[in-house]
Amino acid sequence: MARKSINFSSKNVDPESPCIISMKAYRRIVVYALRYANNDMKPKNWREAYGILIGHIENDDICYITDAIPMIVGSRAGVKFETKQYADMAQIDESLYEKFLNEQNDDFIIGWWHTHPGFGWFFSRVDTATQLGYQGPNPYAIGLIYDHTEKTINVSGIKGLRLVDPSRGVYSKYAFAELKFDVPVDQAIKKVNNEIKEVLPKFKEIKELLHYIHNILRKKLMAQLQRNFGLILVQKRDKKITTSEELAEEEADHYLYEWNPKFLERKYRVPHYREKLEKEIGKSKQKLKKILKDKTFTKSESKKKFEGAKKKIQGELEKKLLKPKEWLGKIKARFNKKLDVIRPYYDYLDTAERKIVEYLEERLNSYTKELEIIEEKLKFKIK
Repeated sequence: MARKSINFSSKNVDPESPCIISMKAYRRIVVYALRYANNDMKPKNWREAYGILIGHIENDDICYITDAIPMIVGSRAGVKFETKQYADMAQIDESLYEKFLNEQNDDFIIGWWHTHPGFGWFFSRVDTATQLGYQGPNPYAIGLIYDHTEKTINVSGIKGLRLVDPSRGVYSKYAFAELKFDVPVDQAIKKVNNEIKEVLPKFKEIKELLHYIHNILRKKLMAQLQRNFGLILVQKRDKKITTSEELAEEEADHYLYEWNPKFLERKYRVPHYREKLEKEIGKSKQKLKKILKDKTFTKSESKKKFEGAKKKIQGELEKKLLKPKEWLGKIKARFNKKLDVIRPYYDYLDTAERKIVEYLEERLNSYTKELEIIEEKLKFKIK
C-alpha cells in the first residue's frame, strides 16, 4: 500500500470523528497498565503509565491505531518524560520510516496513551499540552486514556480524546472521539481478560530475568570478557573530525581490517588484548610473506613451507581465541535461555526494559563481529 499524501494543515477534523483501535493495541495498553495499577494492589501504590500510538489514516478520514507501545511508568498521578524517552521515540519514528521505505507500510506515530487509575477520563492541563504536541501537526491525532476501575465485562475502560480547538493552546476544551474496536468490544474485553490471567503472574519472574541480564550478563560477565579478552574498539569523540558519521564508520571498518595503528590511536581506545593479538597477526603475516619471497626454494617447496608455517601459526593463534570464544558462548547460552522465557511477554515491556535486552544483544553482536574479523585474518590470504 503506497503512502498517501495528506495535507494535514488544510484539514478540519471533527474531534469526535471515529478512531479504530486494534486488538493488539488495546491488549498492550491494558496489560502494561495493570502491571502498575490493578484491583489487587492498594490504590496508594497505583502508578500512571504512558505510551505512544502507531497507526495510519484510512481513506483520508478514519484514524486507525494498529499498535500501542509502552514507554514509561510514572508516579501515582503523573508521568515525567526524560531525555532517553525522547530518544526512544526518535528511534521508533526512524524504524517506522524504514518500514515505509522497505515494506510500503503507512504507519506513523499517530497519538499517545496514558492511564488514569481511579481518576476517570479527562485531559488535565498537562495532558492538554501533551495532546497539543501531537494534534498540532496532525489534527487526526488522538489521546487514549485507560482507567482499570472503569473496566467491566461490558465496558472497555478506555476512551479517546481530542482537543476541540488546538489554536487555543492549553485552554482548549476536549471532546470524546468515537472509539471503535476492530473486533466486537465484548470479544476484545474477553480476550484481554484471558491475557491478563496468563501474563500478569509472570511479571515478577520477568523483572528478575531482566535484572539478571542487566546486572550479571552485561555489567559483570560481558564486561569481564571485554576486560580479559577485549576485542571491541571504543570510538573516541574527536571534534576536529569533519567527515560525516557514516563516512567515519566506513573508514573505521576499513582500518579495523587493515589495522592501521596510527588511525586507531587517534580514533579508538584499543583494548590491550586486541592490540597484542593484532601485532602477532601482523608479524606472522610478514613471516609468511618472507617464506613466499625466499628465492632459495623452488615454487613448490616455497608453497609447501608456507602452508606448514601457516598451519602452525594458525594453531597457536586459534588457541588464544579458545577462552574468549568459550566465554562468549556461555554468555550467549545464558542470555538465550532467559530470552526464551521473556519473549512471549515482550509486547508488555516498556522501552527501558526492552533496552536491557537490546543493549546486551548489541554488545554480543559487536564482540562476535570483531571475533569474525580476527578469524578472517587468521586465514592469511596473502596475495
